[in-house]
Amino acid sequence: MFICKYLFLLYAQPPEINDQTAVTTTTPIQPWDVTTFAREVGLGDPLGGTFFRV
Repeated sequence: MFICKYLFLLYAQPPEINDQTAVTTTTPIQPWDVTTFAREVGLGDPLGGTFFRV
């Protein structure tokens, strides 16, 4: 039996986020680092978050 973990993070979205190219349809899922992504697109620190397992 596998346990899946889901993490949701809330960021303030800067206006230029619509122009981001850090993630595309060809970006591999793993290894993917949310901290690196947030830094690359200028999101800053998360404002909130939650998680759950199923």
